[in-house]
Amino acid sequence: MCIRWLPINLARCLSAYEIVEANPPYKSLKDIYDEYFRELDAAINGFNDSAQPIFSDAGIDLIYKNDVSKWKRFANSLRLRLAVRLTEVDQEKCIAEANAAISSPAGLISDKADNAYMPPKADGSWGQDYNYTMFQITWSGPICMSKSVEKLVTNIGGVAWPQGVVNQTSGVAVSSVHPEKVDPRAPKIFQPGIENGDWKGLVYGPKAEEANTGIYQSKQCAELGFIIKDGYPYKSRPYDLFLSEEVHFLKAELYARGFIAGDAKSEYEAGVRASFATWGLLLRWTTT
Repeated sequence: MCIRWLPINLARCLSAYEIVEANPPYKSLKDIYDEYFRELDAAINGFNDSAQPIFSDAGIDLIYKNDVSKWKRFANSLRLRLAVRLTEVDQEKCIAEANAAISSPAGLISDKADNAYMPPKADGSWGQDYNYTMFQITWSGPICMSKSVEKLVTNIGGVAWPQGVVNQTSGVAVSSVHPEKVDPRAPKIFQPGIENGDWKGLVYGPKAEEANTGIYQSKQCAELGFIIKDGYPYKSRPYDLFLSEEVHFLKAELYARGFIAGDAKSEYEAGVRASFATWGLLLRWTTT
């Protein structure tokens, strides 16, 4: 929020247990980030200092079930994410906080076992399943892949278009309108147009009178679809809060730009592999 709407009167609110102010002053983005890092220090130190469980009942902790070691890795990973956001504004602070996160004995989120997930609502009531709440399948029409995303995933990696791609809602099979080569995650995320099976991006930004005409017809473009598991929409899939692939990519950026010494290529490839696994894909590549 502070990145989009800065400055905001938030910093004192975060420290309300220390200082209570009826009308807290607006704070700069720098001051707010400094407060974030202090909060993370306090959280990790709190875990270290307490011999008691975080919650009285592990079932209350929906994410890590009272596993303190995983919460520490989550906190360090969050510190790393925030540090990388400072690369263009405060490199000294970026390096210090990134080093603190990477060198921490508690470690980082490094594999699927450490990933932070939030399960859907326990009672499974209407509108609470994964596909509805995360992908926001709505009455107002499909949420389409943009033309920009289509360009990003087309002909990357040399992987042929997969077989058997259909629109899971209408049953319409993909038409001949699709890339010859594609990032194989893309057809998992976006299904063919519900009316004609075209797998193409929607051009956004039409004038009011152009909506749903010509190239702006949303039902003839690729749309966000369903994750399928065992032949059915995976409605009970937990929400991704923080995944290991992001941590790998954060480290790769720091290493590639020379902020911290490390193997950028290795971290980048680990991130790609983890991302493919998240989408149920096996990555095969050769290196020279």
